[in-house]
Amino acid sequence: NANPESVVLLVEDNQTNQILTEAMLLELGYRVHIVANGQECLEALERVNYDLILMDCQMPIMNGFEATREIRLREGASGNRAPIVALTANAMDADRERCLASGMDDFLSKPFQIHDLARILKQWVRPPKPGPVNWKILNDLAQKTNPQVVKRLIESFLKTLPESIQEMEAAA
Repeated sequence: NANPESVVLLVEDNQTNQILTEAMLLELGYRVHIVANGQECLEALERVNYDLILMDCQMPIMNGFEATREIRLREGASGNRAPIVALTANAMDADRERCLASGMDDFLSKPFQIHDLARILKQWVRPPKPGPVNWKILNDLAQKTNPQVVKRLIESFLKTLPESIQEMEAAA
């Protein structure tokens, strides 16, 4: 992943859980991509190397166990191995063992709090490094104003960027 920011793939079919988990990840400084089932997860992994996968276990089309087994099969040849953390409402020891047996690396019981998620992230993925875009600030601004303000700011920045680069090059 050439991007200095850590990117997490959230595989979750419940829209409320998507929104809450995304907000927590952004608050912790991570970028997040969201898909709604295991099949979409496999498709996303063909395009992006994620630093961590948060995998819901019970989803339509392809559940988290099936998706994880397929991911591990595909990774076998490449040598790359993305950490996969199960997200499940089932918190029994047998459920945890089923997650680990399918190839998942860890387990997070729903509902979870931001400190639970932070603990898991700290264990499995490098901390986010500041990149050229501070997603937390943009997300906060979008929530405090509205997303159109952020869109207009980005458009304005991109419009003036070439001239700014020329000025910096001339100054250097």
